[in-house]
Amino acid sequence: MSLHEKTARYSSTVLRLLSYSFFRWVAGPAAVPLTILTLFAVYVPSFIISYLKGPDYQVVDDQVEVIVEEPVVVEGEAGQDDKVVLEAEIDETITLEEKPASPLKSFLTGAPIHHSPILSLLTFLINVALATMVSDVLFRARYQYPSNDLSFVRLGYVSHNEAKFLVREPDQTKLPVTLEIHVKDAVAPFDNPLWLTGGEVTLLDNSTDFTTVLDVPLRHPQQRIYEWRTSNNHSGEFTSPPKPGQLSSYNDGKFTFLSTSCILPRFPYNPLDHPLSIPGLRHLAKLLPSLQAQLMLFLGDFIYIDPNPPAALVAGSSRARRLGATYYEFTQGPASFFLLDTRTYRSDNYEPFESENKTMLGAQQLEDFLAWLNRPEPKGVQWKIVASSVPLTKNWPVNTKDTWGGFLSERRKVLEAMWDAGARGVGVVIVSGDRHEFAATKFPPPEGGRWPEMAAPHEFSCSPLNQFSSPVPTYRQYDDEDVAIKYIHSGNAKFGALTIESHEGGTRSSLTYRLFIDGNEVWDTVVLTPTVPKVEKTPASFWNRIMGGA
Repeated sequence: MSLHEKTARYSSTVLRLLSYSFFRWVAGPAAVPLTILTLFAVYVPSFIISYLKGPDYQVVDDQVEVIVEEPVVVEGEAGQDDKVVLEAEIDETITLEEKPASPLKSFLTGAPIHHSPILSLLTFLINVALATMVSDVLFRARYQYPSNDLSFVRLGYVSHNEAKFLVREPDQTKLPVTLEIHVKDAVAPFDNPLWLTGGEVTLLDNSTDFTTVLDVPLRHPQQRIYEWRTSNNHSGEFTSPPKPGQLSSYNDGKFTFLSTSCILPRFPYNPLDHPLSIPGLRHLAKLLPSLQAQLMLFLGDFIYIDPNPPAALVAGSSRARRLGATYYEFTQGPASFFLLDTRTYRSDNYEPFESENKTMLGAQQLEDFLAWLNRPEPKGVQWKIVASSVPLTKNWPVNTKDTWGGFLSERRKVLEAMWDAGARGVGVVIVSGDRHEFAATKFPPPEGGRWPEMAAPHEFSCSPLNQFSSPVPTYRQYDDEDVAIKYIHSGNAKFGALTIESHEGGTRSSLTYRLFIDGNEVWDTVVLTPTVPKVEKTPASFWNRIMGGA
């Protein structure tokens, strides 16, 4: 095999393997597609030179025929001996044939097939197609759909009395941007059907990438469906959440929210898809009408982050918000939410896992978070929902250092506060992402401790909404501290729907978790709020009443 043919074969093989991985498994890092295109640049001249040079040959027969004629005696000159001269005729016949090569092997590896121009062309075109599709992924959306002049108005955080909108409008001729809002399907005399001005944006410039947040008051005291429209031709609708502690006025009183993370457009790759398509969002859009979700916790990074909920309360305060905090808390209906920032304040991942000084949250955030876990909630709020961008469980041995499994001392403090909340009858659920897998985990308190078994919090770690999934299982239970409930590693589009319902006249509550993968519901489970034993008071005796006793 010639050097050029070896180069064509090896570069083609690696190119095809990387392309399959890029389109179906791992779409990054950027070095992967660039390597594919580099291999293609090496492959093309090697293939052409090898094909034009022709096949390699091997000797299959070598026959030599020697014909010796009669010897001739030549008399020597004076004083010299006679010489005998022998004349011989040598004929050599060499038979060559093309070295055997498997056409199938050559076709699969991309090497030229010299006796079949059609197969050679086909295997060459396969690599051309792969390189073209990689280029399509890298460049088509960027150059065919530039977004410098993108205009949008997007709904962010919504409370029972306020809605936040993120506005981007680079076209200065459309300023000011006015937003109007009204109650949809207003019912007289309780609802005002008129469109009211919710807010106005008068100035936008490149210092904020032509964006700003618009706070719009919701004037109706009860939960309603609102429609909104803007002067720069954007519109939409949303349902305001129930007040803290109240049941939803819609969906039979059920309160539903979604959780997932990680988005990559156009994955897995399909050349027929629109360059900006996100298949996972298509699955989600089909299911949203039936789910009637109030909100979605997206546990990842966006270029334009949605307008945030209020900052967390300062530990020990019932009103003061932590100034400049990048972690948040809010309450809607039956649930109180705390959104952790697990990146800004963390220690180096490579510090010892058990180090007392190692922190995921930083001292200030940890203090505020523990205070939230210990804080009594209004009547009717029976769940505390913790949003963490990385899993709380240590059952993932791959890259454990990036999860709470690498911060065990601080994790123990958090779990103890969660067990305390559970012992008071509050259900604690953690939603997380980042792993591109799904796992449900239970964290039972230590046996023989001060916490009852039912105080155990549960974690539902679910991702991605649209990205690669782990090709092999990576989650495993190692001890009784993190109990595995369910694990599924496959699926490029995953999200969870969490529905809270009230039972027994409001004294108990359930949280139903439903897992959707690639548009289909594949698993569900129900978690109940812990029960707190009632302590019956013994009536005070007559003498104690006289003495002022209880």
